[in-house]
Amino acid sequence: MNQNNLDNIPDWLLEQLPYHHSWIDVGGKSMHVMEKGSGKPIVFVHGNPMWGYLYKKVLDGLNDSQSRLIVPDLIGFGFSDKVKLNEHSLKSHSEWMANFFSTIKEEKIGMVVHDWGGMIGIAGAMKAGKKIDGLIVMNTAITAPKDGFKPTWFHSLSQIPLISDFLFRVLNFPLSGLHRFANVPGSFSKDVMKAYKYPLRKLKDNCGGHE
Repeated sequence: MNQNNLDNIPDWLLEQLPYHHSWIDVGGKSMHVMEKGSGKPIVFVHGNPMWGYLYKKVLDGLNDSQSRLIVPDLIGFGFSDKVKLNEHSLKSHSEWMANFFSTIKEEKIGMVVHDWGGMIGIAGAMKAGKKIDGLIVMNTAITAPKDGFKPTWFHSLSQIPLISDFLFRVLNFPLSGLHRFANVPGSFSKDVMKAYKYPLRKLKDNCGGHE
């Protein structure tokens, strides 16, 4: 692990994330990882188009958990290496995550997964030979879609040529509309919205969102 990429995170954002930051090689790609505490490892895996900032309130609220809270940014998101559109696949992400899990020496881990983080996180942990003895699943599945799977309108929208590029890459949807979809009014302040959108602010980096 190394901390040589800290300069990539602006000071105003580091102030919001007072954790240990490191970058690890996961098979030719550099993955950003945030950690807090020590003890049993609990891994928090975000979805698309989020990044580890998703779990900020959770980390801030767990001060006496006697656990090592570990939050990786999936490749292509957050402050991990960005990749081309055709590099986003369940196979590639699960292999990158398997390499990440291999850096955790303990065999038994806890996991919290959301959205993409479900299938990608579980598959990566299993490939790395980890035993998951605690699991929280949020708005996701833990296995790949079966034949006959019917995508939601959102996933169907993401596959329409040109329209999906404009919505997801140019307008940065759905990140740009988080505050409008929030069930709790006011839960996304301007500072929080700025933090969520910052890693994918450049058009060339924002290609995972419409997968």
